[in-house]
Amino acid sequence: MATDLPPLPKTFVGSAILQLVAGVVAINAGSLALIWGCTDGYIATGIWVGSVVFITSIIGILTAVYRERSWVISYLSLSLLGALLGLTLVAIELSALWTDLQCRDYPITCDTQCIRVHEFNIGSGAVEIFGAFGAVVLCLKNLWELAQGIPYSKLVKHTNI
Repeated sequence: MATDLPPLPKTFVGSAILQLVAGVVAINAGSLALIWGCTDGYIATGIWVGSVVFITSIIGILTAVYRERSWVISYLSLSLLGALLGLTLVAIELSALWTDLQCRDYPITCDTQCIRVHEFNIGSGAVEIFGAFGAVVLCLKNLWELAQGIPYSKLVKHTNI
């Protein structure tokens, strides 16, 4: 295991775990939306966004383990993509939620299961946006410090994984 980076801070692993949880929730909620035939469930937004976010979180964990510059750049790139996909998930699910809430006598004839699924997808998308931006900041900070030659130990408390 070759490392060209100093040990990464605990928050690096934390952002990957946050993305992992958001990805699993999005995949599950997207699967339920597809199975139950919810509004726009056929798009399977939660499934494909959750899958990319899940893969991103695995790359984040591997980045913390291997501590190589190439892993940091990969995690940075996928986190940027994850933030955009999280925004897409939130937008599509807000639209579907708005459509489902247009029934006249909420909650009697409204499909409350689908409303909850949309809410879970919106929440997981928001968590993904938050986690992805955190990961982007950490990656950029890490790469900048390496480029500047700043002694890493003076800036961050480390953990060995």
